[in-house]
Amino acid sequence: MKIGFLVDRDYIYSWEYNIISNANKLHDASILMSNIVSVDYKKTNLIGNFLRGIFHKLTLEIELSKEVKEKFFSKKKISLLNLDLYQIDFYIKNNRWYLDGNLNQFSDFDLIFRLGGGILSGDVLELPKYGIVGLHHGSEVDYRGGPPGFWEFMNNERYSNVILQRYDENIDAGLILDRAKISTKNRWRRNQAQLIGAGVDLSNHYLANGVNNNATIKSENSKILKNINTFPCFVDVCRYLVKAYVVGSIVSLKNIFNSRKDNFSWSISLIEKKEGVIHTRASNKTNFFADPCLVRQSDTELILFYENYSFEDGYASIYADKVSENNSNYLIKSLGEISIDGVDSHVSFPRKCYWKCFEDLYTFETISTQDNWLFEFDNKSLKFIKRYRLIFENKRHIVDPVTYTDKKGRLILLSSSNIWGTRNFNARLDSYIVDQVKSNEIYLKDYNGGLVCIDESKGRNGGILHFKNKIIRFAQVNYGHIYGRDVEAYLIEDDLDGYSEKEISMPIKITGNNAFHTVSIEGRFCAYDHS
Repeated sequence: MKIGFLVDRDYIYSWEYNIISNANKLHDASILMSNIVSVDYKKTNLIGNFLRGIFHKLTLEIELSKEVKEKFFSKKKISLLNLDLYQIDFYIKNNRWYLDGNLNQFSDFDLIFRLGGGILSGDVLELPKYGIVGLHHGSEVDYRGGPPGFWEFMNNERYSNVILQRYDENIDAGLILDRAKISTKNRWRRNQAQLIGAGVDLSNHYLANGVNNNATIKSENSKILKNINTFPCFVDVCRYLVKAYVVGSIVSLKNIFNSRKDNFSWSISLIEKKEGVIHTRASNKTNFFADPCLVRQSDTELILFYENYSFEDGYASIYADKVSENNSNYLIKSLGEISIDGVDSHVSFPRKCYWKCFEDLYTFETISTQDNWLFEFDNKSLKFIKRYRLIFENKRHIVDPVTYTDKKGRLILLSSSNIWGTRNFNARLDSYIVDQVKSNEIYLKDYNGGLVCIDESKGRNGGILHFKNKIIRFAQVNYGHIYGRDVEAYLIEDDLDGYSEKEISMPIKITGNNAFHTVSIEGRFCAYDHS
């Protein structure tokens, strides 16, 4: 399939580069460079544009980490793509772009993907076989126009949307090909970055799977179109600064004060589907218990691994209980602390490694250690023994790690960003894939660019479930300084060469507790921690 990417400048942003380079692996891709031959509209406000540029630059620098800026907003020369480049002439009238010259320039392409801001109009919209498509980072009903993600924050919207559309004469309200939504973030640029990341996923999925199949298109044209949003005026900018930084700081301080007790009073419970709660380890004045992991040892025995955190030492160790069942009677035996070969510092979040090559290995989150390892549990010595050292493409420290095997049999490791040393429990979710195995070393490289662009309040893992050929990631729901208020479920979509997930309803319901943030399911048994 011949696809043209219509751009307006000799550089593109890194998120645009991602879409083009992925499409070029599957299709015959080219670059179409717009060239404005005539303009018929009012002169722009130079002072307003200057102030707008300052606001853009300041918020970009203040609100986003270096890694996120690099992933989405770094500039790349189009020449780096090494694709055929064509110049396409346009004239502008009443702020709309019309094709000037040979219409066959567009009809030669099966699909045009728009990466730019000009509003296309006229015959050009119908020339390619599959039309002209592009992203709009906002709802086609309430948030046409821009800036992406700004007004959703200002209007206290719980969710922000991004759509992939086939353009028509209606601005930001064409035929909807796909859509995604995220929880609105507490800063404009953070919200914008998450919307851009979700849009990249929509685009890559469509270009890989949906272009040739019109039956997959979801026709969701809006019947009621509201006014188009514009860039905020001076008063709106002032309102934003107060809301984001003054009110936001007050809310954060309040959350810190209110969450101290909940953050350090975790207990764990084990429930059986019919019997209900059969075992609980409750927090006390010296310890709390969290991060349970259930592993079946035999038809009648389970081992419940968990974190035992000491307030006195400020570190945690892995403990375990053996659960034996006999005719609906359950015997709980404490196995005490499970020592870990070569680790004498904080360790938590035990999880079984799901890789067909290594059925009996486990991952941990460890602090104050230079290496990450896969460990094997020895039933006789009741000890975790080092088996494989994890070596990352870029030096990493894994936090709340979970693993799964994709359809190609490769091990994928998901780990939250290292947030230790801060009071903010939000986190990114990073993804890695096994590159090669040498002796007792496993080399991993960034998967899908490394950073999984999802809601950062749900970027910390709460467990993983393999169920009926499906893989479900449980995500902790954290609100900044408030830790572990709930768990949500995400179905891992293993249909692209990269990580993708979508939110689904929780496969289990847990009631009667204030909050929980980690869950482990084994057959009819479920272990979870709660405050």
